Amino acid sequence: MGSYDFFEKSVSSRFFITGNAGFIGKWLMKETNAFGFDAKDCDIRNYDLLKKKIISAKPTHLIHLAAIANPEVCEKNPNLAWDVNVTGTENILKICEEQGIKATIMSTAQVYKEKNAPLNESNELKDSGSVYVNTKIECEKLAKEYGSTIIRAFNQEGPNRPAEYFTSKAILSCINNDSLKLWNPNQVREYMDVRDGAKGIHLISLKGKGIFNLSTGRGISKLEYVKLVEKVLNKKINYVVEKNENKSVIVGDNSRLRELGWVQDCLLEKTIFDQAETLKSQFIF
Repeated sequence: MGSYDFFEKSVSSRFFITGNAGFIGKWLMKETNAFGFDAKDCDIRNYDLLKKKIISAKPTHLIHLAAIANPEVCEKNPNLAWDVNVTGTENILKICEEQGIKATIMSTAQVYKEKNAPLNESNELKDSGSVYVNTKIECEKLAKEYGSTIIRAFNQEGPNRPAEYFTSKAILSCINNDSLKLWNPNQVREYMDVRDGAKGIHLISLKGKGIFNLSTGRGISKLEYVKLVEKVLNKKINYVVEKNENKSVIVGDNSRLRELGWVQDCLLEKTIFDQAETLKSQFIF
């Protein structure tokens, strides 16, 4: 892994992470040696309890990851999604402003209007989208009102990535010799290693102001990803193209992130290999 001078400057910083038990949260806890909680410990809709939890930790920086992030769950429970994602975020921002804590909130690259060019932070956002995307658009508005930092994350992959996501499905299909339904194989997306992502989030929280893409700046099609899995694992995948209509490209411009000193340590081949190793221990049939 690469070394970062900013780590030496962060010794006096105390980080607090909401959603620390999630896929990104667990890696970020390792990266920052932070305090934090998940939904089992504290409901972010409960302002008084939330404030007590945060104040007791005495953080200088707070990174807000906690959310209902599964789009399907959001669609089925729109009121709950809005309450948790938006009301919870507003509670976080109010407390951080009151206590003089630097707040960084996690958004998503899904807020961008799609275009066939690298998306930078000034690109136009969707007017509306899925329930999940709408909650994130609203959270960004709140963060701007409070002067907080916003991270728009592109796909995060790697060890312990949940099995329901495309990358894990592709890897598991290869491991288990299962058929893979490949929807829209020409869609181009980014696949950033979560360990590089955690370093980026840490760095943005410490030094960043405004909006940042959490992005590698490079994308590949879903079909190219499947072919790379085959190469890394040295096995063929029996895939069936189910639909081939959407050829959208969602790739970020990571210039602002690189200006802070971020560099990519994990190539996609390593990400796939390490992700496969954790999936093997859980889902070999």
